[in-house]
Amino acid sequence: MPISTVRTVTYREVGDTPQLLDVYGPEGAPAVLLWHGMGPDTRFEVATLAAETASHGLTVLVPDWRSDAPDGGRAQLLASLRYVRENAAGADAAGRLVVAGWSVGAGAAIGTALRPDLMDGFVPKAVVGIAGLYSRSGRSTGSVPLEDLAAAEGPQVPVVLIHGTADTAVEATIRAPSPPSWRSASGPCPCTRRTPTTRASS
Repeated sequence: MPISTVRTVTYREVGDTPQLLDVYGPEGAPAVLLWHGMGPDTRFEVATLAAETASHGLTVLVPDWRSDAPDGGRAQLLASLRYVRENAAGADAAGRLVVAGWSVGAGAAIGTALRPDLMDGFVPKAVVGIAGLYSRSGRSTGSVPLEDLAAAEGPQVPVVLIHGTADTAVEATIRAPSPPSWRSASGPCPCTRRTPTTRASS
C-alpha cells in the first residue's frame, strides 16, 4: 500500500533549537519508534527502512538524537519515546508501540524492555535490534543491556535481533547474544535472531 508523505514535527525544544522527528505512514495505526545509529541527527539514514516498514500499514516515527550530547543522547531518546507514547501510540501504548533501533540505536531500543524503572514503568509491545552491540552501555539507560538482562524482572517483552552476516565492523556473533542467553535469564521470552546476508555497518 502507498504510504503517506513523510511529515516532520518537533518532539522537543532545547533553547531555540527544535529536535525533529519524521512520521511515515497512516495516522492512528500501531506505531514503531525507530532510532538511528551513532551519527548525530542522522534520522535520514533509516529513511528507507522507515518507509518500507510504514508500507505495511504502520506508523513509523524516526527522531533525530545526538550521541555526542553530554549524556550520550539519553534525554533526547527518552523525550522521543515520551512524545510517541503521548501523541502517536495512544492510551494503549504498551499494546501498540514497538521500539526499534539500528546500530547504537539497537542497544537503546533493547534497553526500553529491560529497564522499565527508567521509562516511568512503560514497557513496549516488542523491541527490535538491528546490527546492534549489546555488551556496551545502552544510550537510553546508561547501563549494559546484557547485564540488565541478567537482573531483569517483570513483564517479558518479545525481542527480535537482526544482523547482517557480511558486517565488517563487528561480527554478528560478537554483536548479538544467542537466543538461549536471552531466554535463560528471563524465562521463555519470544526471541528470534535473523542473520540476512546484506551488509550492515555502524
